[in-house]
Amino acid sequence: MPRPIFELEIAYQGRPLILRELEPSLPDAGELLELTNRVAAEGWLGIPVLAETVDGVVRFLQQAHHRGAVLLGLFDGGALIGHAGIDPVEAGETDWPGTGALVIYLDSPYRSQGLGYSLLAASIGVARRRGFRRLVAATRTGNRAALALYRKAGFRLVARMDDPQDGAVFRLELRL
Repeated sequence: MPRPIFELEIAYQGRPLILRELEPSLPDAGELLELTNRVAAEGWLGIPVLAETVDGVVRFLQQAHHRGAVLLGLFDGGALIGHAGIDPVEAGETDWPGTGALVIYLDSPYRSQGLGYSLLAASIGVARRRGFRRLVAATRTGNRAALALYRKAGFRLVARMDDPQDGAVFRLELRL
């Protein structure tokens, strides 16, 4: 059975942005590699190293789709400006079946304008429809904007952890 495709239009400064599921194809992979590299260069937590090449990102997207991950992209025209990923947590890594690990980020010119909340809210809705029962996320303790965003969406703080690479990190969860 083919995977359901998700697409939503979000109004932004008088023009539509498109939030849709990323496909494991060349155009989406190239856009995701560029966005990830821009955001990772800023030192944000949770930006996975997908791959160093577009072909590597295509393989990453194929594997993610295969394991049931939800990968959403927020597009302004043809440019990817935001990403949300929900990856199923493996059995044995959690006591809660149906848990998804959430990663969300926006390109810096689009932050602090409500788009992060739109992306997060849509991700939560898609996660519910896909059968996830709980989402977990992490953010640096000093990232007050991300912490406020997660709390606004109903996430609760469950732990503070020390990460050798990222420093102090808050772990948050949302039961769906």
